[in-house]
Amino acid sequence: ASTVSRLVAPDEGVVRFAVRLKPAEEQTVTVLLPNGRPAAGVDIGLLAPNAGLVLTPSGFSRLRTRGLDCLRQTDEAGKFSLPSDDSVQGVIAAGTPGYVMVTRAALEADPVIRLAPWGGVSGVCTQQDRPVAGVLLGLESAVNPQTLSLDFERFQVRTDQAGRFDFQRVPPGLVRLAQREEDSSGGITSRPRRMLVVEAGTMEEIVLTEGVSLSVHPRWSTEPAAENPGQVMGFLRSPKPQIAPPLLEDPTALAAWARQPENRALLDAVGSYRLRQQPDGSWATDGVTPGSYLLRFEIRAQKDLRLVSKFEQPVTIPPDPPTGHIDLGEVVLQPADQQSVPSL
Repeated sequence: ASTVSRLVAPDEGVVRFAVRLKPAEEQTVTVLLPNGRPAAGVDIGLLAPNAGLVLTPSGFSRLRTRGLDCLRQTDEAGKFSLPSDDSVQGVIAAGTPGYVMVTRAALEADPVIRLAPWGGVSGVCTQQDRPVAGVLLGLESAVNPQTLSLDFERFQVRTDQAGRFDFQRVPPGLVRLAQREEDSSGGITSRPRRMLVVEAGTMEEIVLTEGVSLSVHPRWSTEPAAENPGQVMGFLRSPKPQIAPPLLEDPTALAAWARQPENRALLDAVGSYRLRQQPDGSWATDGVTPGSYLLRFEIRAQKDLRLVSKFEQPVTIPPDPPTGHIDLGEVVLQPADQQSVPSL
């Protein structure tokens, strides 16, 4: 395991440390294919803080993974060595034959793990019951991105002429389906469309409905803090499902949780939209699906974009407006807790 010395001042000159090394204790773990044979040449990712593992549909990206010391590969007998470092809380085994995530406690009880088949996600994107072609979609990890993320390009597709999309190798567990949009400068913005619980060996079939356009005229219930506000940002966000951390480590239990109708409804309702100011002073966005949201505006200082004021108000978007557009009119927003600043 790594350790950190005391701070050394710049004017201390030559500083000597006495360091005593001891043999590292490692546990041998065996990885098996779904048919029970040794899984040779399978990538192993150690789940440690800030590992920065980047998963692809065939293993881990050695080009994009930040912590290369957190990557291993099984030998011809399907074995690898698990270090005794307490910061390693589990492992992911991933390769063309399958994928599995196992906690350290489970490995200590049984150092043999079996790959499970990849899952999959497919579906169709529609608007007013007609297919929408050319929509850019991506899958993202719903766990801590500092530990594990999905390769941006390898988990990205466009809908075809029939509005269809297909992700063939998806890790079992909780993932986020996002819609990505390219701007004039070549950059890409991403907004969540659905939270999905993917089961091993199962293709998750979904329908993405392009929602309605929306406009609103916000009004602050109190004057924003007078600190020369330089940027106002508006968001429309659905409540984030609260999932107990132990469920995220157990795909089988997570799948059972997601089958409950009330939990499925929470996952299906996930959405986030960025509002942009229009020439008439209103704020607008499009593609909004029906449901309950929090309308939030942040006012940031011009110099350093530090948060100055934040206002929010719950709103409900009704289904099937006759014109395909909803004007919320003037909405009076209340001051929000300045401590809970959303990540942008």
